[in-house]
Amino acid sequence: MSERIPISPPSVGLETTPDAIDIGTLPALLPSWRRSLRAANKAPRTIETYMLAAEQLVAFFMQQGMPMRAESVRREHVETFIAHVLDTRSASTARQRHGSLLQLWKWLEEEGEIAKSPMAKMSPPKVPE
Repeated sequence: MSERIPISPPSVGLETTPDAIDIGTLPALLPSWRRSLRAANKAPRTIETYMLAAEQLVAFFMQQGMPMRAESVRREHVETFIAHVLDTRSASTARQRHGSLLQLWKWLEEEGEIAKSPMAKMSPPKVPE
């Protein structure tokens, strides 16, 4: 196993005023995504699950010095996060994070924040039976 890096959500940044966060960064975009999920009448548990995955991704990217601008994130960045989840959590958790993050990148693409999802051709992790 690789070194365990906590993937708890960042304690600051997601609920601060827009002026305090660079526009186009993942921390700046997550409150808008949450609002969009609520407006689409997604179940509260679904929103919680999606947001947890996104917040953990942001925390991991911050800890690893990875890009925070949505347009700069590449497949290898997301794969590194998923591999870390596989190393530190269960395969089913990694698969769930993958699915939640697919929804984030789909929304970012629909909103015009990114040209193409970094997860476009990324397969979910296998879960042993």
